[in-house]
Order: sequence, then C-alpha cells, then structure tokens
Amino acid sequence: MSEEPAEEEIINFIRSAKERVRVFREGQSKIRIDVDDQTRRIPYNEELFKKLQSVAAEVKEAIRGKGRTSAAGTSDVTLFSTQVRGRRPLVEQLMEKLTWLQGAMLDIGAETFVAVLMASGENPDRIPEIIQGFNDREKFVNYVLDKLYNFISAAKSQQELLALREQLIEKDLKLAMLEKKMDEISTENLILAERFEKLKRMYEMALAIMDKEQIDKHVRMLQIIGIIEGGEEMMPRRIEQEVTLGGENEQ
Repeated sequence: MSEEPAEEEIINFIRSAKERVRVFREGQSKIRIDVDDQTRRIPYNEELFKKLQSVAAEVKEAIRGKGRTSAAGTSDVTLFSTQVRGRRPLVEQLMEKLTWLQGAMLDIGAETFVAVLMASGENPDRIPEIIQGFNDREKFVNYVLDKLYNFISAAKSQQELLALREQLIEKDLKLAMLEKKMDEISTENLILAERFEKLKRMYEMALAIMDKEQIDKHVRMLQIIGIIEGGEEMMPRRIEQEVTLGGENEQ
C-alpha cells in the first residue's frame, strides 16, 4: 500500500501551477487537485480541504497577476500626443485674436508644470533648479510633456485594468458555480453507484433463494420485457447456471 503524500508536498504541488489550479471534493472520500495538466487525489479531510482551497485561491490570484499587462502601450501614448499637437494650432490662432487667452495659457501652463513635477515626486523647492538645468527649450518641453503623458497613460491603464478586474471577478463567479455543480454531480453519481450496488446485492439474494420453477418463470418474464435477449445474453449468473443445468437434465 503506497504512502499518502505529505501535506507540504501537496501544497508545493498546488504552488507549482503555471496556468490553472483547482481543488474540489470528489465524491465523499477524495480531494481532487488539478494543476495545469496534472491531477492528484488524496483522502478527504475537512480541515486539509479548506487549507488547500485557500492555497489554491492565492495561487490563482498570483497567476492572474502575472497575466495582467498594461493596457495602454507606447503606441497609445504616441497617438494621443500626435492628436493633441495636431489641435494646438487652433488654440494658438485663438491666442492671436483673444488677448486675455495668452495670459490664461501662461497661468495654466505654469500651474500644470508645477503640478506635474510635484505629482512625479519632485521636491517643489527644486523647481527653479530643474528649470535652470535646461538650456534648450525643446528638451525642457519634451521633459515636461513626457511626465504629463505618463500620467495620462497610467490613468488610462488603471481604468482598463479595473474593467478587466470586473470581468475576471464575473468569470470567477461563473467558474465557482460550475465547480460547485460538478461537485454536486460527482456526489450524486456516488450516491447512485452505492444504490445500484445495494439493489444488485438484493437482487442476487433474491435469486439465491429461488427454486428452479421460480427461476424459469423469472427468465420468461425477463425475456418478455426484453431484458434478456437471445435467451442467455445479459443473463444473471445464477439464472444462467440454472437454465444451463435445466437444459442438461432435460437431455
């Protein structure tokens, strides 16, 4: 008789999952563990079952975490930046017509610049030093815009990640319902198998106490309702023996 695997071994088996892991009760006496394309079964224990399910839940979350990638890539940021710059001339034309707009843009630009630096973790006291460190206008503009677009990209990624998380939660709920249904079906199958074995034993006991005449009547009844075909096909062993012996005695 083979030794049952240790608890630590089973937990390590669950933690080795790369794509899929599932722990559920199989029938009344087994715990089934599916890890990727491997399956192991161990005797059922309520406390161990709950512990393994908890470990499996942690592993599932870790697998999902590895699968999550940033939804907004470099191409998205580049496209957004191109669209913004394409509409910049519209604002510049208005600045030429509306004298107050130029001052407004200076205020907006200055506050946006300070907000971007502070949000990126820069010390506000270092802002003059940062500005004076640039001797090139284009480099300074690109520096600030890069930070700004990174924030926009992060915000977009967060929104899409939240949407993906909602989808994952919905799928997890459906999967949990399916797993529960599978457990119920497995339990029902086990109960039916036990009932079948019980009825089979009762039938065999009934045959054992029948005499030759009763068995002959029983065989004819089975033939009439179609359970026995061809006289002996599918015939229970006790009936088959009696029929065979009866045929030999008649000869």
